[in-house]
Amino acid sequence: MTDPRPRPAGPERPRTDAEVDAALAEATHPDTPARRAVPLLCAVLGVRPGRADVMRLLEGHLQALGDRDSAVRAADFAGRAELDHPVLRQASVAIDAGRPDAATAELRPFLTERPDDPVALRLLAQAASLVGEQAEAARFLRRALEIAPDYRKAHRLLVDALVASAAHAAALDELERLVAAEPGSLEYRAVRASVLKRMRRTDEALAAYEALVAEAPERAEYRVELGNVRRNAGQGEAAIADYRRATELEPTSGRAWLSLADMKTARLDEGEIARIENALLADDLGPEPRSALHFAAGRGLEQAGRHRDAFAHYAAGNALVRLLEPYDAAGTAEHVRRTVALVEAAATPPAMQAPRDGGTPIFVLGLPRSGSTLVEQVLAGHPEIEATEELPYLRQIASDLARPGGYPGSVAKVGAGDLDRLRTRYLHAAAPHRAGNTRFFVDKAPANWQHIPLIAAVFPDARIVDARRDPVDCGFSNYAQRFGRGHSFAYSLEDIGSHHRQYLRAMEAVDRAWPGRVHRVQHEALVDDPEREARRLLDYVGVAWDPACLAFHERDAPVFSASSEQVRRPINREGIGRAAPFAAWLGPLRRALAG
Repeated sequence: MTDPRPRPAGPERPRTDAEVDAALAEATHPDTPARRAVPLLCAVLGVRPGRADVMRLLEGHLQALGDRDSAVRAADFAGRAELDHPVLRQASVAIDAGRPDAATAELRPFLTERPDDPVALRLLAQAASLVGEQAEAARFLRRALEIAPDYRKAHRLLVDALVASAAHAAALDELERLVAAEPGSLEYRAVRASVLKRMRRTDEALAAYEALVAEAPERAEYRVELGNVRRNAGQGEAAIADYRRATELEPTSGRAWLSLADMKTARLDEGEIARIENALLADDLGPEPRSALHFAAGRGLEQAGRHRDAFAHYAAGNALVRLLEPYDAAGTAEHVRRTVALVEAAATPPAMQAPRDGGTPIFVLGLPRSGSTLVEQVLAGHPEIEATEELPYLRQIASDLARPGGYPGSVAKVGAGDLDRLRTRYLHAAAPHRAGNTRFFVDKAPANWQHIPLIAAVFPDARIVDARRDPVDCGFSNYAQRFGRGHSFAYSLEDIGSHHRQYLRAMEAVDRAWPGRVHRVQHEALVDDPEREARRLLDYVGVAWDPACLAFHERDAPVFSASSEQVRRPINREGIGRAAPFAAWLGPLRRALAG
């Protein structure tokens, strides 16, 4: 039987305010039948998306036509009405397929003819976001919202663009508007809580997630996020309880199980390991949750001493992630080649200058799982130094310099005035992460080893600390860790070894050409003789010895890393020799490390 309900098609979408008013007048005229009013209202929503009054009218007409699910139908009609032009539909399909260039090619001519079409602007913003142009995306979305202030989809995407560019304060401002407009929306409130967490406003984030859990106790994802904030705040036992409750609410939640398994102060029992392996039998799991379950099972089995079974799960989890995040080994090698050439071409080694006003960064870098968090906490124990965790801002500057091509060689072409502006940009972005007015602050993003020439140019006063750990222990710890985005090398033993060799190649070039510019901390040496290594580190930074640097575990400041529980305990040998029980399966890593 043919579906008698109307479809969101019919009148050409109105272009001017007068045409919108005329369409609304006809749709609301008492003599206009519902079947005529519905396509008129959809046409209006195509150019004025998000108008609550038009949505309510559409819902009423659908109810009059006997549509029992009128609210859902109204939202569905409105969504399809946005794409009522073939160009917009084609652009949307291209974006969904991950082809931003194709979408942009469709949208640019369309916007030349219709520069104030908010849907086209929204789609163009999505295409810009896909290629990392978050500032452009935000500009298009703000323009769309000037035209259609109630366009919730554009407003939500604007928040995403601001978060992606680490403009968290601006994102929070937009979220406050969204929450005020729709206080009952759990989605907006959850995103607001996540931004508060990113901004290190821990008490506010805790309160926000506690409210969400109280209002929606069945939502496992809110329990996980509450546990994450509690973990960062040092409330380990409460975090463990949250994660366990989340696994009960959603037994196949990879995030919940992995969060629980990652807690260094919790051990999965045999029953929990069996529940994870049972969850892996589900047919409808995507690669993300399935990989997380494998990593969680691997961690539990490793703790239980079942190393063969643990490695099998680690291997399965890594294989899934590699499908999502392939590693560009050739790209890394080329970047290092250019870095080495730039470093060796420097006429004189860049000497480390005295600290400047406004705070001097200490870049703690190296490979993940190399002991960088311990180094950071030793430093942050000093009254003149504070921790700010892993900041994305140097990477963003490098990305901007890479657009003309030839990065990092392009660093040598940046003038003194532009270098000062880049410094100011970084310090301004880092400021919200700082709690005090200390002389130094720590940025411990490990991958900053790829940007040492940029650091030396923009921050001649910066201290650069290279955190090292036994390469096999470090490599295996990477392999056994399910990271967030941005660590694509970590999901293959061969890629880990290759990446490690490139890292060494870059650091050795810096040591040869710029001796003494980088200070190295070997994790095992720091564990064996903490005071000696801490004194060497503080001498390099240029601050006096303070015993508080070795009492970091007594502080109650939040810690935002995978090692948050470890740094709340005194220095210990946990993790040293971790790879030894897995030696039988680490041949590919050893061969790749050897080259």
